[in-house]
Amino acid sequence: MSGNNKRPLQGTPRPYHFPPLFSNQEQAAEYAAAQQQFDSGYEAGHNQGQQEGFAQGKEEGLAAGKQEGLEQGMAQGRQAGERLGRQQYEQMLPALKNLSTQLQQTLEQHLQEQKELLLQLVLQVTQRVFPAELALQPQQILRLVEESCATLPDPRRDVRIYLNAQDRQRLLALGFTTHGDWPLLEDKNLKSGDCRIETSSSVVEASLQERVDECMTAVAEKLDGTHDH
Repeated sequence: MSGNNKRPLQGTPRPYHFPPLFSNQEQAAEYAAAQQQFDSGYEAGHNQGQQEGFAQGKEEGLAAGKQEGLEQGMAQGRQAGERLGRQQYEQMLPALKNLSTQLQQTLEQHLQEQKELLLQLVLQVTQRVFPAELALQPQQILRLVEESCATLPDPRRDVRIYLNAQDRQRLLALGFTTHGDWPLLEDKNLKSGDCRIETSSSVVEASLQERVDECMTAVAEKLDGTHDH
């Protein structure tokens, strides 16, 4: 291409002025008037287009900014709400822990009170049942005698069995005068349900209270196991 070609200038577009085609003044005046009307219309259209484009761009920009601001505000609100909730939770946490501890202590105290109440009830029943059992079945005392004799060292020689006077009389009424080869003797100092086994080298004692205590221990252990679960 020739070096004389000129590149179009960049910038604000300008209306093109056609060269005069008329020779007389009247035609030139008409042309000038038409050219002026064209220029005025072009400029007015250009200005109106700029204004409308600016207004539309401004409106779209405001809408976009409003949407962005709304989303940003919602995000900030969520973050502020989360921070506030976390702060309130952290402030309430010690009180909640304290309340939980108090509830646990109250529960444990209640369970302990219930356990003690139940043990007292079992004790009262046991203290009544065992003597009543001996009164109805006096031979039950012989089971205690046998358990006590089992603790004696072998050989079992020269064994003497001492019982409460009333218990011995009941056994005599049923025909029990001995236990095995060993005589049933009376000791007024023994309580009902008690017995004492003597040999030449040892003495073994057993009491109704010991049986009650063993029963209460078993019940207490059972209750403790139940509460643990």
